[in-house]
Amino acid sequence: MRKLYFLGFLLLFVLTKTFAQTGQVFYLNKLTKQDTLLSGWKFQAGDNPTWAKKEFDDSKWQPTDPGQDITSFSKLDKAGIGWIRLHITVVSSLSKTQLTAWVFQYTASEIYVDGKLLKKYGAINADPSKTLAYCPARELFNLPIQPGADHVI
Repeated sequence: MRKLYFLGFLLLFVLTKTFAQTGQVFYLNKLTKQDTLLSGWKFQAGDNPTWAKKEFDDSKWQPTDPGQDITSFSKLDKAGIGWIRLHITVVSSLSKTQLTAWVFQYTASEIYVDGKLLKKYGAINADPSKTLAYCPARELFNLPIQPGADHVI
């Protein structure tokens, strides 16, 4: 059950344009129909509310692929909860494009954009028996991301 906590943080983004990756910030240009998972994610086991803040320094976090098997996150076994973050910049040419996302999970999660809670699915608890899982079944939601600015999800 503990391993399911991390699944709540597996964000699969469905965007209508394609992209180009540069450094540790993900730059959105355009996405093809095959592109659903953005790269550049970082992982940290544990739970700390300050990790949601945009200005939090996550430079020492471990690079990760949230699409990999949950058993590869051994630090999650002890912590019970984990966070993933993605730095993203939307290019100005997408200023009139509505960006949407969806979550695929079998647990509970909270999604923050620039430190503000955007979505909450289920109820997270370090005690696996108290976690209330929720599968959002690909419910799309808007991403309030401004073109030309850096954001953290």
